[in-house]
Amino acid sequence: MRHVQKNTEMKSRERFYLHGDLIEGTNNQYFCDFCDLAVSALHFHDEHPDKNNFERFQRNLKKWKKMKALGTKFKRPNDVANCFW
Repeated sequence: MRHVQKNTEMKSRERFYLHGDLIEGTNNQYFCDFCDLAVSALHFHDEHPDKNNFERFQRNLKKWKKMKALGTKFKRPNDVANCFW
């Protein structure tokens, strides 16, 4: 999960990205939690063929729901496009 971005395309410091989330303002860049970068959709298969991306997404989502329930300044839209959802 990422809430302080390295990549310039990830504009808002208050936007919370889960593994596989589409980066706001793009139509083909997704957040990779393994690399902490905005990447193309092919990256997940090409760079991480031995890792379970859906499991990583589910783990991130579970943690996000817990953070949201406890109260957080970060935001994540409900209708986010995600490679693994």
